[in-house]
Amino acid sequence: MTPERGVPETANAVAWPQRPLGDFCQALGEARPVPGGGSAAAAAGAMAAGLVAKVLRLTIGRERFRDVGPRLEPVLPRAGAHQSRFLELIDEDSRAFEAVMAAYRLPRGTDAERSERAAAVERALVGAAGPPLEVARLAVQVMADARLAAELGNPSAASDARTGYYLARAAYGGARANVAVNLAGLENQAAGDGIQRELATVDAAYQALEQGG
Repeated sequence: MTPERGVPETANAVAWPQRPLGDFCQALGEARPVPGGGSAAAAAGAMAAGLVAKVLRLTIGRERFRDVGPRLEPVLPRAGAHQSRFLELIDEDSRAFEAVMAAYRLPRGTDAERSERAAAVERALVGAAGPPLEVARLAVQVMADARLAAELGNPSAASDARTGYYLARAAYGGARANVAVNLAGLENQAAGDGIQRELATVDAAYQALEQGG
């Protein structure tokens, strides 16, 4: 996403998780910068975590699954926490990118203004990489939980667990792309070194999970 695309959402807009899903999907197709890919990735993660929770609730406490209950019970509150955080990240991603656009709109008529603008853009780009980085990290965790739910959970809901896995994988991939595009815009690439290291850790966890399956 580039900062030249359209006008940002107003700061006092109703949060996307409190609005109809159809409105969110329609907004994704509009010629405005937010919500964009980062918010969509967070929404995919929220749906993935919800499906994991569904499978667990269809399994835990049922007599025929009593042997696996102790392994699945700790996963249920984690799935709920993941879903809640993903929903928050839908809007956090949009706000972070609006900060990038605001930085690009700063005046640059004098040397001092250009220097101030460049510093503001760098800070905003690093900040905008934060929400999708968290989405990617959480998505890999949900992938692992979805795989466990598919292996141990109610077979009647196995397709829900697998769908959760693939949605979480999409959330990881989309979020990772958004981290990369923000870091690529940095004039001083060293400013993003910390995020690059965190992303490498997330990538390693993702690869280990994929290769393990």
